[in-house]
Amino acid sequence: MDASGVLSLTYTPPRADVMVQRLAVPAGLRRGHPFDLRVILENNSPEGKPLPGRLLIRQRTEGEPVVLVDQHVEVAPGKQVFTIRRQFDDPGFYSFDAVFVPDDPESDALPQNNRATGFALVRGRGRVLVIEDALAVGRAERFVEAVRAMNVDVVVRPSDRAFTSAAELAGFDAVVLCDVPREALTDKQVAALVQNTQQGGSGLIMLGGPNSFGAGGWANTELEKAMPVDFQIDNLEVVPRGALAMVMHASELANGNYWQVRIGQEAIRTLGPRDYCGVIQYDTAGTSWLWKGGMLEVGPRRRQMLAMVGRMIPGDMPEFDPGLKLAAQGFASLPDAAIKHMIVISDGDPSPPTAAAIDALVRQNVTVSTVAVGTHGAAGSRVLQRLAAQTGGKYYAVSSASALVRIYQREARRVAMPLVYEQPTPFAVDRTGTHEILSGVRMPFCSITGYVMTRLKANPLVEAPLVATQPGNRENATILATWQYGLGRSVAFTTDIGTRWLDPNRSWADYDKFFGQMVTWAMRPTNDTGNYTVNTTVDGRTLHVTVDALDEENRYINFAEMVGSVVSPDLEATSLVLKQTAPGRYEGEVPLGGAGDYLLTILPGAETAPLNVGITLPYSEEYRYRPANEPLLEHLAGLTPKEGSPGVLQRVDPAFSQLKQAEATAVDHFRHDLPKARSRQPVWHWLLLAAAWLLLADVFIRRVQVDPIAGVRKLVRFVRGRLGEEPSG
Repeated sequence: MDASGVLSLTYTPPRADVMVQRLAVPAGLRRGHPFDLRVILENNSPEGKPLPGRLLIRQRTEGEPVVLVDQHVEVAPGKQVFTIRRQFDDPGFYSFDAVFVPDDPESDALPQNNRATGFALVRGRGRVLVIEDALAVGRAERFVEAVRAMNVDVVVRPSDRAFTSAAELAGFDAVVLCDVPREALTDKQVAALVQNTQQGGSGLIMLGGPNSFGAGGWANTELEKAMPVDFQIDNLEVVPRGALAMVMHASELANGNYWQVRIGQEAIRTLGPRDYCGVIQYDTAGTSWLWKGGMLEVGPRRRQMLAMVGRMIPGDMPEFDPGLKLAAQGFASLPDAAIKHMIVISDGDPSPPTAAAIDALVRQNVTVSTVAVGTHGAAGSRVLQRLAAQTGGKYYAVSSASALVRIYQREARRVAMPLVYEQPTPFAVDRTGTHEILSGVRMPFCSITGYVMTRLKANPLVEAPLVATQPGNRENATILATWQYGLGRSVAFTTDIGTRWLDPNRSWADYDKFFGQMVTWAMRPTNDTGNYTVNTTVDGRTLHVTVDALDEENRYINFAEMVGSVVSPDLEATSLVLKQTAPGRYEGEVPLGGAGDYLLTILPGAETAPLNVGITLPYSEEYRYRPANEPLLEHLAGLTPKEGSPGVLQRVDPAFSQLKQAEATAVDHFRHDLPKARSRQPVWHWLLLAAAWLLLADVFIRRVQVDPIAGVRKLVRFVRGRLGEEPSG
């Protein structure tokens, strides 16, 4: 506001900009049916001029991207739609991206909004993804043949190339984990598997083997929640105890304390409730146990152990001997531990361990694995290599911190190996009930030589039709268990598929029938009982969904209970309820988050295949073109203050820095000589409320006896319980 009280508003007129508004891919695509892929461009040129450039449209499947369109275009002012006709002969997941490259980059104000992506899920007959351990590829061939015999398309991938997104995973009607250890998949991939079953209705099957279930480090994971069995065993008569000690040395690693906290917690989560665990660190008090008592049972103390590891700050250990001797003493106090293992992470800089310290571990059959991080040359590496070799452990040289988590998960599994029950001679499997999977499978069931012990979940939805006859306790001897998990089904088969424990001689006649029926039972429905059209629009950050539903005779489907969910790029699921708004039409809306690919899953009804639709927000909201609201600015500038004059609206050149200094500072927006504004507000109700509280306080003080010391003691006990007091022996 200037000296005369005139309000001056300035703004910069918008520059020309071409935005790839959307790459539209139809929902519910079918194999062999043509469809139109549409790219919507928007030219927001203030001068109304067309903007020339190059339009590139690419398609990506499992291989390299394929260029569909590469042509020169002139984008007229306003919106313009470019359409190409496509047809897929194979079902699966297909992704697309469209890019506009202007001939003159200076003519495009926001290059960040020149790209959009989309994806399609092409339906056909049922599709199943089989994930094998990347270190044991090819062992599932017989199983895959049995499933393909059921007229099902099967895709086999190693665990290191399993899938890259939740949208890609949604293209499969069932996913099979074939003896895959926990460390083979990332946290996001595990979360996507669970979401795909719970929210997407896909089947999830876990096949046994020495790297599966609790023996594979899957205990206390999200995947365990989706299975009909728990992966930990409490029965000491069946599963012997294991013991794990970890020595934490502040190595020269970026964010070293964060990584040591994380790997320590991951190892504790892998252990069973009857296993022992202890953590040794070096701090201002020297080398010591992180918690009192040293090696303690995990079960009742897991939460406290995780909390204390989360607060630890390991120091730079000067020598190995005190830590190794402390661990040897801790292991010596555990006569009932069948497996004793130790993990040492270090840069190799501490003084080498003495022969006496190593012998104390060897005499107790303690294996020591070492993790070398940022070692100071070959000398530090040799110290850690010798320690692992002399104790029967394994040596790891780590160059990337991201590998530490998987190493600790793998090493902690050594303690979980007693979960595998294995015998040299075959033993029988009993049938305890009926199930669709066993339809037509002749009894007795194929004999086995081993399996991974689990514990059935206490849930009425769980069925366990097959149980092993050994070691005698049927509580932990489940061979086949199934249940409904959310919208999908999950299956736990705790023995293997014929590579080691089940029918290695290929003599079982019902092998193909059993495993084929297992997969088809778990698969989500693929039948079409209606004609559904899904339309989605995004308004700001709100997704609007419309479903038009017709039956096989093209009649409206009314009063259906349609539900759905939207999975964000961060794998967070948001529920969606669709309400009928017209004959055969259902609508709903749900808020979206940031930019990325979203997967919309709609369940039209029972025994009906889910509808999967991809929604892509290609860029953040700040990169959308928004012209200035000139009418509002003119209204604000034209307001007349008391004893003043109306303001003016100034349109300035985009090169604001080139304005003369006098013009830029002609208006002083920070003057302090303007008249102060005053307003009066009634406060009687606030005074009345304060008087009422004072009256209550006076009565309380006169009538109630308060012991502040006792209150403080109760508060201290409560805070200690919440924060996780150190575990005690």
